[in-house]
Amino acid sequence: MTTATAISWGDLGAVSRHYVSRPSYAERALDLLTLQVRAYCEDPVVADVGAGTGKLTAMLAEQGLTGYAVEPSEGMSSARPSEGPAVARFEWRRGTAEATTLPDDSVDWVCMGTAFHWTDAPKALSEFHRILRPGGFFTAIWDLNDPKDDALMREVEALIESEAPNLKRVQTNIYRLFENIEAVLQSSGQFSDLVSLTAPHVEEMTPTHYVDMWRSYHDVPSQIGMELWNDLLAQVSQRLQGQDLVETHYRTHAWTVRAV
Repeated sequence: MTTATAISWGDLGAVSRHYVSRPSYAERALDLLTLQVRAYCEDPVVADVGAGTGKLTAMLAEQGLTGYAVEPSEGMSSARPSEGPAVARFEWRRGTAEATTLPDDSVDWVCMGTAFHWTDAPKALSEFHRILRPGGFFTAIWDLNDPKDDALMREVEALIESEAPNLKRVQTNIYRLFENIEAVLQSSGQFSDLVSLTAPHVEEMTPTHYVDMWRSYHDVPSQIGMELWNDLLAQVSQRLQGQDLVETHYRTHAWTVRAV
């Protein structure tokens, strides 16, 4: 990849082909979230909003759930698998969190996987309340790098900082949202009964897979350009020479509220 294929801030579709290398959410987190919803609705209809390439959609389908996958980006949608549970059990639609295109009172559970930070939160929450049936659920869920226990992750971040200090990072914006997310989710008065959970998990990747995982992040190359980004990733690849597997640490964070 060269500087001719520049990436713009927010253009997730430009890196969508690398999303296959991102880890899935912690399975036990999805197990608990699904149990919570099914305690109130045995066979819920789900809307995965901001479905991207279908990573979370597939996990919801594997829970035996059906519904809609809503995604605004053609680039992201085009990178979803052509077959499998995310396609077989979910109807894919073009739409946004603020305008899903779904009918009123049509779903029991709305999910957003590592996407709520991109929304106009008040408008998105109002839209979710519109499409949810009374007592339905909204879950905002993220799966983020967990550098506290991951020395290699800290090393790569330090390399990025040394070569390109003062970058704007998406993960920083997400953690800033976490500081007041409970108030955000309940601010409209349309949602209550907040429940949160976190679940650490460890993923093993080959070095090639690990570097490709980094290629799925758009925030660094959108600011420093592809030439320097490729140079940085080449240094990471060199650092991993001789290793069969790379152990990486992640943490799934989720907040769930109910429509009132």
